[in-house]
Amino acid sequence: MMDWKWLLPAIMSMFLIGEVAHQTNVSGQHLGSSPGNREWLTGRKLDVRLKSKMGATWSNVSLRSAVVSLSRTQRVAVFLDRRLNPDQLIDLSVVEDSLFNLFQRIAQQVGGDLSRLGDILYLGPAKSSRVLRTTAQIAASSASKLSPRMAKTWRAKAPWEWPFLSTPREILRQLATENRFTYDNLDAIPHDLWDAETFPPLSLVNRITLAVIGFDLTFSVKKDPYIVRFIPIPQDIALERRYKTSRPLGQLIRDFSEIMPEAKVSTTQGEVVVRGLLEEHERFKELLTGSVQTRRTGNAPTLKTRMRIRVELRDKPVGEVMQDFAHRSGYTLEIDSRAIEQAGLSLETLISLSLSVTMSPQELFQAIAKPAGMGVSIHGKTITLVPSGKSAPEKSESK
Repeated sequence: MMDWKWLLPAIMSMFLIGEVAHQTNVSGQHLGSSPGNREWLTGRKLDVRLKSKMGATWSNVSLRSAVVSLSRTQRVAVFLDRRLNPDQLIDLSVVEDSLFNLFQRIAQQVGGDLSRLGDILYLGPAKSSRVLRTTAQIAASSASKLSPRMAKTWRAKAPWEWPFLSTPREILRQLATENRFTYDNLDAIPHDLWDAETFPPLSLVNRITLAVIGFDLTFSVKKDPYIVRFIPIPQDIALERRYKTSRPLGQLIRDFSEIMPEAKVSTTQGEVVVRGLLEEHERFKELLTGSVQTRRTGNAPTLKTRMRIRVELRDKPVGEVMQDFAHRSGYTLEIDSRAIEQAGLSLETLISLSLSVTMSPQELFQAIAKPAGMGVSIHGKTITLVPSGKSAPEKSESK
């Protein structure tokens, strides 16, 4: 017998997804109705909109309300991961930044991050955001090995929508029915209830990727017959590709290691072998074409580069300050919330700081965290806020 005492709060929660708190000062616009898939911005128009500058202020507003209002008013489709609590409250004031960065700062307020897949922004846990595009690319490579007709099916874009209180299994079954394939282990997808959604055209690979990443899953496709199998996302997920170049290999590898220190780079038979995330391969291609500069020629400093720093802070929450400085420095901030809570510490602890010294960004982050009884752990481009004297949790996606 169905437990209605459990289901009723779930239904009420889903109804609340459509509610949006009244907000002003979001580019001076007010929330409108949800766009149909013809009204979402796509392609070049979306590129331009995400680069546009704007300001926004939210005070004690839920994550859901902030994301829904910004998504609708700016006509930018957003997929909100099921693992982020939509009722978390955010306090954020941005005078001017790009729309993409604004969405990213909202995500970082709740310990998440932002990625873009096709014409949809994905807002989810930092780890999943980091590997999303690589996961989709590997799944696309699996689908590309099918017959020409089926490979075309998996590349083809189509609008994506489902009704209120759909389950992820129902959404996935519909995709299988429409595209003539089956699942080997659909029961790997746990039961859940999702709000109604309408998204712009997206490839079949990307639709399934988004549907299952909230369960830490990806998939592979095999033919004869066409069967999709869900599999856990590998801890060390990466793409390995070879590149030919006439540039001196030693210097090229040193330059790339400065820009993307987490990627693995080697040489074999006069070629450069890169193993890393899709974004790291894109940066390597930019380096080959000369469209990206190394730090040696004026790019952002590393965490250990010493520089003159002036900081004046008075009675600011340590969590907010860390998020702001990480964003300005181009680094990703992760927060070990459980350890901080267990240590009796709080991200709302007010700190005051007055600095005018020569120090590295790493030392600056440590100076910000110390008055609140916290410290920082550094891993590549990621800074983790932890209780003082504690190391960050082991990185499962390191390569």
